[in-house]
Amino acid sequence: MSPSPPAVPEKNGDDTTEADARKVGITTLIVHHSITVLILVLFLGLGVWSYLNFQNTDFFASVDRVELEAQLQPSLESAQQSRLEVALEVYALLNDRYPTRFEELVNAGLLLPSDLYYPRGPQSWLYEPHADGFTLESRPPDNSQ
Repeated sequence: MSPSPPAVPEKNGDDTTEADARKVGITTLIVHHSITVLILVLFLGLGVWSYLNFQNTDFFASVDRVELEAQLQPSLESAQQSRLEVALEVYALLNDRYPTRFEELVNAGLLLPSDLYYPRGPQSWLYEPHADGFTLESRPPDNSQ
């Protein structure tokens, strides 16, 4: 007679399923908490990064309007002068003469009324039409106000 292998105790099917369910539950719990910790670390890192990058930034800084206007004024005047000169040339091409007043440019639809007043009014420009061209010069600002 040959020796027989030791008897293996039979497992109940419910015990195996219950043990597997515990392993899956523990694994799920570990993964869930690992992801939660990872998200918290990322938010903490983002907060530190934001603080270091934006600590010297003042989002509510007041702007010195007078200084800003002084910086922009030359460019705005140059743009207005360019608009006037182009409108005068187009008017002369269409009518074979230069207008006597800026308002004729508005009436012809070449300029908007606001183009005459922003940033300086029409009285701020010395305009003189000639037979072969025109003279357009900036007057010094009137400080009598």
